[in-house]
Amino acid sequence: MKKGMDFQESVAKATRQAKNNLIDLKINENGTFEFLSLVKYKATSVMLKPANSGTGLISGGFVRPVLELAGLKNCYTKIIGSNNKVSGVQAVFEALKQYAK
Repeated sequence: MKKGMDFQESVAKATRQAKNNLIDLKINENGTFEFLSLVKYKATSVMLKPANSGTGLISGGFVRPVLELAGLKNCYTKIIGSNNKVSGVQAVFEALKQYAK
């Protein structure tokens, strides 16, 4: 999230920041991770757990779109603590950084 004098400037800044923070993930042939990840960011804890092929994304709320954009097909998720969407998405990104190549 970025601030600017108008909407277009804010979008441009956010896009630039997103391009600089891209993560290349290690996803296996089943469309999931190799190991469990439990990350705490501020008051939000996120657990990402690998799932068998055909399970799908078992997640809800703000986590599902992030994992779909990351290219995951099979994963269990659990959010513990705060229901704040901003800190929740940050916690998901911190968890995804553990799976970087």
